[in-house]
Amino acid sequence: QGPESTPAPFNMESGLWTCAMDWNNVATIEESAPFGLPPGSERVNDSVGMYGELPFVFPIKAFVTGGSWAPGAPPALPSALKVQMSSIGPATGGEQQLRISVRGGPQVMLALGPRSAITRWSFGHAANNDKVAKAASATGELPDGLPPPRDDCDCYWVLFNEGGVEPTRGRAEAFNFTVAVKPGDLRMDIWSTRLETVSPRIQAHQQRLPHWVSMAGWVSELQVHNIRV
Repeated sequence: QGPESTPAPFNMESGLWTCAMDWNNVATIEESAPFGLPPGSERVNDSVGMYGELPFVFPIKAFVTGGSWAPGAPPALPSALKVQMSSIGPATGGEQQLRISVRGGPQVMLALGPRSAITRWSFGHAANNDKVAKAASATGELPDGLPPPRDDCDCYWVLFNEGGVEPTRGRAEAFNFTVAVKPGDLRMDIWSTRLETVSPRIQAHQQRLPHWVSMAGWVSELQVHNIRV
């Protein structure tokens, strides 16, 4: 990526994703309430991409596998998810530094990988260590150390939440970080989750479900970025 570039995401289809924290996942609804799933629902392949190419509210894919997907029109979103990338100086020591800036909703998650392509990042070993991130920003040197490997993806995971008196809510940059990567291909799956927003289609879906189902619905925007370094 060249300086101040905005990577173009894949064209992702819109639809209604249904999953269940049930041992049988949506099979229980299919068998006991055949009209409980949206029309046109098919089992989703959650093994693709960095983390299934689905807007998981937390990294809990192992608990909600085997969901269904029904294509449909995209929901209205309070604000769009925007990603800005820029290279920092020339490549040195067999690695290139990239600055990634994100603007989105109050909850943003991303999966970045493969792990073998990433040598350092501004979060250091503990991604919740704000002192390390500030020190890296002040000195321009990235700390050594990366989080331990995950057993559910070949990626590093970032979870961002904001609150307080004046959250950005997509009006300004939510967060940024710097990552040093080896030459080659890097992939980032990123999504903004709107837990406070429910679309009319989700409301209609909720009315079809039987009384013994407790449903939580939200809207999300998911983007997939392939970056050649």
